[in-house]
Order: sequence, then structure tokens, then C-alpha cells
Amino acid sequence: MSNGFDLSLTAARPALLADRDNTVDVLIRVQAPDAPKSGLPDRPRLNLAIVIDRSGSMQGEPLHEAKRAAGFIIDSLKATDRASVVSYDDTVRVVAESRHVENKAYFKNAVSQIQSGGSTNLHGGWLKGAEEAAGHLDPECNSRVLLLSDGQANHGETNVDEIATQCAKLADNGVTTSTYGLGHSFNEELMVAMARSGRGNNYYSEAAESLLERFHEEFSLLSSLCARNVRLLLTPLPGIRCEMLNLYEAGKDGSWRLPDLVYDGEAWAAVRLHIDAKSLPVVGEMLALLQASVVYLDLDGAECQIPETWLTLPVLTEEKFHATPKNGDVIRRATEAEAAQLQEFASKAAKRRDWGQVNRLLATAREMAAHSPWLAEIVANLETLAAQQNDVLFSKEAQYGARSMGSRLRSKTEFAANFADSAVPSYLQRKVRQGASGHYGQPLEGEKYQLELFDNYPVALIDGKRVLLDTGSPFSVGNGDRFEIAGQPFRFQGQLGVTTDKLSQWMNTQIDALLGTDVLSKFVVALDWWNSTVTFSPQGSKLLGEDLPVEQLMGTPVLKLRTTAGKCKALFDTGAKLCYMPRSAVADLFPVNHVRDFHVMGGPFETDVYEVDVKIAQHSFIANCGVLPEALASLVGKATGIEWVIGTDLLRQGAIGLDLRHNHVTASWQPAGTP
Repeated sequence: MSNGFDLSLTAARPALLADRDNTVDVLIRVQAPDAPKSGLPDRPRLNLAIVIDRSGSMQGEPLHEAKRAAGFIIDSLKATDRASVVSYDDTVRVVAESRHVENKAYFKNAVSQIQSGGSTNLHGGWLKGAEEAAGHLDPECNSRVLLLSDGQANHGETNVDEIATQCAKLADNGVTTSTYGLGHSFNEELMVAMARSGRGNNYYSEAAESLLERFHEEFSLLSSLCARNVRLLLTPLPGIRCEMLNLYEAGKDGSWRLPDLVYDGEAWAAVRLHIDAKSLPVVGEMLALLQASVVYLDLDGAECQIPETWLTLPVLTEEKFHATPKNGDVIRRATEAEAAQLQEFASKAAKRRDWGQVNRLLATAREMAAHSPWLAEIVANLETLAAQQNDVLFSKEAQYGARSMGSRLRSKTEFAANFADSAVPSYLQRKVRQGASGHYGQPLEGEKYQLELFDNYPVALIDGKRVLLDTGSPFSVGNGDRFEIAGQPFRFQGQLGVTTDKLSQWMNTQIDALLGTDVLSKFVVALDWWNSTVTFSPQGSKLLGEDLPVEQLMGTPVLKLRTTAGKCKALFDTGAKLCYMPRSAVADLFPVNHVRDFHVMGGPFETDVYEVDVKIAQHSFIANCGVLPEALASLVGKATGIEWVIGTDLLRQGAIGLDLRHNHVTASWQPAGTP
């Protein structure tokens, strides 16, 4: 282990058969350190170029969603980060030049001006974004182009190999590329090749409304990085041939490019060793087969190395060899790497509309799926698409699924008996569908739980646990115990120094977990204050009631409202027992109460309470408003640019529906005078 990083080599069977040619599958795992219990360290500064396709096909909802996703990225950046925004159709325009994100309004105003246009000069748009980022390289900074397109590159350079080669050169110079394909018309071969050669990530969304989720996943990943430019060096001994099963690219030095590493994650590779019988020693002796080492850049841009590791196996007689147990984890990963290759072949066959070949490849993959329930679900999904003979949709799903299965990061706890995808960040989850939401093990039914109204806080009773529902917190907190929500298992620890013991002390009641937007966004949630219930339903469930005017800021919904001070925006924070207003709005108001509240970033505090008339949509009510402590108000204001907070007073107005993933909030207002 080196600086918390670990490199291991495990054979599918820990022995060699004497006097025979041997084939040995080996799983190589490069594991990152655990996330610090006190919270992640400050992430590396970012230097981003957001490149948006504004061609004619993006008109309407696709361009609207792209601009909204760009706004999410801007909102999530710090003043020390850099950003630029480029738009393109047949011409390329820098709508926001690269600068530090000290004035977010500069970028948002630029994005708001982007309008749909003509044809698609994808290469020109990407190149201009790369130039914007390359002009401000810093070894301590993560520089990346985020490219979004819904169409075929039909203007300027269009050759896939040439564009991918340029992406690789830029990555070597410090600017990586992630791509986002939207809809069904884009060239997945080009978009996947650009991300693969550009050492970034590739995503696609069948619908524009899923785009924000993909950007959220990308940003969360960038914020959790602990190692960049990870390279795996493999040296087989003489007489041994090493075959890489994953869809990785080889570097000029013969190393293999692995994904950048995040805390709690692992990059992995499955290799197949072919050993000539003539190279084997006598029975009982050990044979060194393979040497592996890893080189990476740390968060400061310094090159580091994980010490070399050797795979050495004994040579056994046939009886003893067959008595040694096989390692199911190694077999499963090797199978998934090979299945990823089959998916790529099937994608190409579908483009030729050779459905006979597609079905033969899927049949082979189905046989392999005995070792992997995840693979079995993916194959079943692809078989459904193949039966429809939709070559466009099938080829995209198979191409992106191949990359996800064969080279994506995994959780280093994936092989644990109680592992659940829903308990890890989305960038470590095993997805069944790539173009639409759908993680492995996603529940099919919604669940209703009792909602306890403790001191004006919404506390749900879930799996015997008392759980605070908090849309104002981007992270969830727990005591480490496992519990389930609507069939999905979760397990949390403290975050940024916030623990359940502290929450229990601050609220003066036992709290076993806090659910922030990272978990709440996995469900469609209906909070019915008057009937004391909360319902968690799967994504895609329909919300009832009136749509509220809402935006989203770093995962938290932002509502538009009117007060006596005029129109304003407010963070909707279900974890706040009061609403909050700026101190400047207190003039001429008289306090009606004095209460104690808390904030996850600032702990407990006290405030006077004032009654303020508030109107959201066409519904008016009297809100109990406090004033945040000056230091906390300054922190929230600088981070969000918003001074008002709507707390649980809104929940008292009726049944409130939340679909945070798609930025959708509804209200079924309680009739006036209802007890």
C-alpha cells in the first residue's frame, strides 16, 4: 500500500497445472484510499470548457436542458475555478471567455443568450473549448472539456480517428475530454472515441430531461478525485503472453490508461495469461508470472508510484490443481470484460442491421451471464431492444454499455456480501440502462412511511430508524447501520464532521440518519404533512398537484416567491424548521417568538421569529421567518447568491411532491381552514 493506495493481483485459480499449457485469468485492482471520515479534502481547482451544440436539432427542450445543465455546473464552481462556455453550429463562438468564476452572473447571462442555429461543426466547437482550457493549464488544476451534442458532425473535420487522435494529444498535454450524447441522432462512435482517447467520461441520454443527472454525476466525480492520469504497467516474464480483456488504450510507453481514481473507488483490469508448458518449473515450485506497477498524478500534480506487485503461483499435480478453489470475483470481472467486447461487436452488427449476428452475440453473452446478475439484466435489456430491431437505439445502448461494463470505475466494496449500488455515489454504480435512468437493483414499488412532525422537523420512520429529510443538505449522514428505503439498501457515515450524535443533540431527539439530496434525488418523494406520511416512489412516477416555479442549485430546489419586499428566490430546505430572510428585511417587523434551530454546516443557533406574508404560485400563507447568524448567512450567500430560505412552513400548506433528479416540485394545497 502507498499513501492509502493499494495494488493487488488475484488469479481465478491460485495454481498452475504441471506439464500443460496454462491459461490464467487475473484481476488487477488499483484501489483508492477511503474517503476521510471528516469529509473530502478540498478538491483540485477546475479549469472547464463547457461546449454546447446549438445546431437546429437542439431547438426547444434539448437546448433548454443543456443550458440548465450548464447553469448547474457554473453554480457548483468555486471562485478559484476557471470556466469558459463555447457554442457551435456551423460556426463556433466563445460566449464566455475563460476566467475565474468570481462572477457567476457573467457565465449565466452568456449561456442564456445561446440560441439554436444551423449545422454541426462538432470538431470546431470542441477544439475551441480545448484551446480555452489549454490557455490556462496548471499542474494542480483539473482541466477538462465538457462536450454536448445531439447530432452528427457534418461540418469541418468529421473523421473519427483524426478527432480521437487530437483528443489524445490534448489529454497528454493536460486537457481531458468528456462527452454527452443527447437523443438518438448523435454519432456514438465519435463521442465514445473522443472520451476514451481524451481520458474523460462518456454519457448519453435518450431524453433531454436526463441531461442534468449526467452533468451532476460528472461534477460529483470531478469533486471526488484523488489521482489523475493513472497508468498500469504490466511485465510478463519470458514465455508468458499477457492479453488485456478490458477496453483500455495502450500508452506510447506500453502502459495501459486506467480511469482517474476517486475516493472509495477502484480502477481495475482483467488480463489473461498464456503460459507455455515448457516455461513451467517442476511440481511444487513457484513460478513468477507477472509484475505490475502503477504511476499516477496526485492532487498537487506530482507523479507518484504504487510499488510493484508480483503474481506468483505454485505448479501442482492434476489432482491437487483441480482441488484448488476458483475465485468467483475474478471470474465475474473477467466475464464482464469479455462481455463488453461482445457488446461492441453487437453495436457494429446492429448498424449493419445484421440482426442474426446481433442475436448470436447476445446468446453468447447470456451464457456468460451465469457469473453476473448485473450482466444478465443488461443482456435481457439488449435482447428487448434487438427484438424491436431499432438499430439506432440498440447500437447506442450497446456501445455505451460496453464502456460502462468494461472500463468504468467500481466501488472497492463491490465484492462485499452486503454491497448495494444504491449506497455508493452514482459514478460508482452499475447501471443497467445507459441512456435512461436505471441502476442495478432499482426497486419497482413505492413505499409509504410514517412522518413524525417533531418540533417542526420532518422525521420519517424508516426501517426502524428516525430519519430527517433535508433538501438543504447535499450529502446524507448515518450511523453506519444498514437500512432500506423502498427496497434499496443504504449505509452512511458522518460527513464533514456532521454525525448522528451531533444531529440528535442539536434536535434534542434521537436521529439515526439524515437524508440529503444525494439520496432524495434517487426517488420521487411525496411529503404529506397533514396525513403524517412520506412516500418514496421509483423514478418515472407521476407527481400530483400544481407545478411550482422551481430552479435547482447544487441539488437543492430553488423556489420563486413574492414577499412584501418584492419578488425573490429562496432555497427550499426541508431540514429548516423556519423560513429565513435577510437581516435587511427585518426593519419595521416585531418578533413573535424566539427559537433554536441548526444548520449542518454551522451547527445550532438561536433567532427571533417574525411573521411574513409569502406567495408561491397562486398560494399565499404566513411564514415564520428567522434570521441566520451573520457568519452563516455570509457563507450561504457567497455559496448560492440567495438570501431567502423556505423551510417546513411550506410543508404545512399541503402535500408537496419532489422529483429532484428532474427538478420538479408540486403542491396539492390544503384548503384554508382545514384543521
